[in-house]
Amino acid sequence: MTRKLGVASQKGSQLEQALTTKTQELEAMTRKLKELNGKNKKFSEANTQSIRRGNYASTFFILSGVCAVGASLTIPYSAICVTLAVAASIFLAVGYYCLYKANTALSNVEVDNCVNPAVVEV
Repeated sequence: MTRKLGVASQKGSQLEQALTTKTQELEAMTRKLKELNGKNKKFSEANTQSIRRGNYASTFFILSGVCAVGASLTIPYSAICVTLAVAASIFLAVGYYCLYKANTALSNVEVDNCVNPAVVEV
């Protein structure tokens, strides 16, 4: 009976040590996951900004087209035609600028792939 109790006690201490080890591993993984989420947040913000600028570019291209069509329809009235043509040019330039910024937004994001020595167990 005493022998069975000793064996059970040993198994219990081994399980306790295994549980402690697994808990420490889980805590280390949780810290690393939080660190990676912080890095991914930069990329996510840049991606959202890129999508928003792409939408702005589309809007300005549509406005440019509308002004160009309006200018072509009002050719007999030179003051209105010139005004719409200038507005079309401005909207076109702003659209290209927004499109350029949307395409380069993701290339400016820096993500470090370095491993934090405090997180890695030796």
